[in-house]
Amino acid sequence: MAKKKVSKGYVEVFADVQSVFDDVILRTDLDKHGITIKVLALDAQKKIYTTSKASAREKHESGVDIYVTINQRIFEGLTEPQKILQVEEALAGISFDGKVSKGDITTHSGLLRMYGYDESKRGGNTSYEVLQETIRSLYTKAAEEDNETNQD
Repeated sequence: MAKKKVSKGYVEVFADVQSVFDDVILRTDLDKHGITIKVLALDAQKKIYTTSKASAREKHESGVDIYVTINQRIFEGLTEPQKILQVEEALAGISFDGKVSKGDITTHSGLLRMYGYDESKRGGNTSYEVLQETIRSLYTKAAEEDNETNQD
């Protein structure tokens, strides 16, 4: 499999990534409340996602209310159920008035109730704990690949 180029700055997300976000946005009815969400990729960021409210100027210029920035390189390494869980976590802090809140532990308790923290609730690889372990291992793998590339 060919390696995808790592972006140095903000870029549009791949169509399959946007599709996962679109599905979750529709399922959670965020689109019905007039909230415009823009998903961008920034592979240099250390977190798998950040969610931020647009400034008044950004809102005026682009019409976007909320920006979600993901590390697409890491996101692409997740399984499909993990991608959905990650998108739900990224969007969980958005309220219908367009405000963004932080998680109440290290994530939102509603996600923990839905997916469970460990595998005992749902089994398989859809628990929050497995998701976090997968993300850590993908970051380690990416760093090793970058080191190999820099040594060549």
